[in-house]
Parts: sequence; structure tokens; C-alpha cells
Amino acid sequence: MITLFFLAAGLFFGATAQQRGTAVRTDAKKNLNPILKAEQAVDVMPEDCGSVSNATYYSVQDAENEYVTGTNHYGDAAYAQAIVFNNSYKVVGLYAIMEQTNASYMNNAAKYVRLYDGQMQNILASTTYTPDQISNDDYTEFRFSQPVTTQGFWAAIEVGTYTDATKNSAPWIFIYSTADGCTYGDYLASYSVVDEAGNYDWVSVKDAWSFDAGITLYLYPILDVEGNTGLSEVELNKISSVYPNPAQNNVVLASGVELQKVEIFNTLGQVVYSEKANGNHVSVNTSDFAQGNYIVKMHTKAGVATKKLVVE
Repeated sequence: MITLFFLAAGLFFGATAQQRGTAVRTDAKKNLNPILKAEQAVDVMPEDCGSVSNATYYSVQDAENEYVTGTNHYGDAAYAQAIVFNNSYKVVGLYAIMEQTNASYMNNAAKYVRLYDGQMQNILASTTYTPDQISNDDYTEFRFSQPVTTQGFWAAIEVGTYTDATKNSAPWIFIYSTADGCTYGDYLASYSVVDEAGNYDWVSVKDAWSFDAGITLYLYPILDVEGNTGLSEVELNKISSVYPNPAQNNVVLASGVELQKVEIFNTLGQVVYSEKANGNHVSVNTSDFAQGNYIVKMHTKAGVATKKLVVE
């Protein structure tokens, strides 16, 4: 289920003196917090308050209906989420909860998906996608042609910008996030206009949009853990998810580590669903499930991820 938050435009830029298409992030930090310690950023992917049950996108409350983590007239061209593990792993791709609109796709140009190093200086891995590849009711998955082994990185997705002339013909893309306050520190960035000359740089989303504590994208790494058993249960849970949650007719169970089997238990501990799996996500028909709370166990190559599920 999507929760749509509207925030008053004045909350972002005060009197909003900038004009559409030329807004400059002069109030945002150009020097983002570097990734320093794994024990700090292990909480960048929230588990409890970051449950996909509160998947959110924020919008300015004005005629443009602009998205905070998506295509908007402030010129934010891409977004990047910091992710750090306790050990180094081979990152083979990313999966995310995203949305796209404008079915005409008159400008269905390819956009990048990248991994940057901790200082946002070097590209570690890269691929491209087109907007029509986004799965509105599912996870969208991206795979790198050349995976990279790393411990900490920024995962970035380009969403694109528009002009007044292309507004109704270009795809609009946005990425779901947690609600404000469900994050650890300032680890979300946007690639935005930072001076009157129109130059771009990575800036803090928390600062640019005046969030109190910050938000976290529903953006997860896909790992190849063959020969590496160091992934902790906490980390595995943080890169595994259940969407939508609450569910009605269907739910998708996903993990950043390849699934081997999925199980769903009721509150009595009885197995109501069990199926072998091969891949990073499976879809389960929940239309015959009784309304209530369930426990999901995703058996992966790195261990078992345990998540909560509500069926309405």
C-alpha cells in the first residue's frame, strides 16, 4: 500500500523564490557524510520503522505535484543511498520499489544505475535501464555486467529531469522511501543543480528538502555470497523485504541473497505456505489467506531472513 505524504512547499524553500526548472540547492551540503564505519551505517537499511508497510513517496503540495525522490521541476536528476556491510561482498545488482507514469514514453531514454565508492568519487559498477522496465506492482531489478566486491558504497538510480516542453511526454519516475525519521543519519543524496550556472553535484536530501531526521530509499543490494558466509542475520533481514505489506491478494517476498525456499506461518506456528524458490523474489497469492498476522521465513544461501506480514 502506498502512503502519499504532502508537505507544504514553504517547508522546502521558505518563500520559494526559485523559479521552476532553475531551483538551486544552495542550502544543501555539497560535502556528504563519508561512509566511515560499518557499525554506523549497518542501520542505513532500517528494519522495524522501515517496514515496507509504510512505503511512502513525498510530494510538494502545489500544482506541479513534484516528488521528493523522483522526477521533479527542481532538477534532481538522480538519487543515491549509502549502504555498508560488516564485511566485503560481491554486489551483482540492485532491486528497488519504484513507480513510473506517462504511458506514451515518447522519450524512453536509457538511464543509469550505479555503485559509487564511499566518497562518491569513483564509479564501481554500472548498468542502464529504460522507464518501461519499471514494475509498478513489483520490485524492479537491475544487474551489473561487471559486479564489484566492496564493503561500503552509494547505490544510485537516475530518474531524469524535464522541461516545460517535455513534461507531458517524458516518463516520470520516483523511488519509494520510508517516512521521515526512519533512517540512521544523513545517508541519502540527490544529484542536483548547485549554482546559478546550472552545474550539478551530489547534495544531502535531508538538507535540501528540510527533513527533520531523514528518509531511506527502498533500494537493496543483490549479493553473490558464494564462498562468503560472513553476512549476519541482522544484515540479511535488512536486505530482505515483503511487499506490499499489508497484503490483500498478492505479496512479493524478496531478498538481496538468492532464495532457496520460502515459508509463511500463522500465529499458531502452522505452515500456511511453503515453496521452493530459485531467484531473488517470489510472488505469493494471499487471496485465500485469513486476515491477520503472519511470519515469513526466507531461506537464502546466506541463512534465514524473518519478516512480518499482515494480510487484510
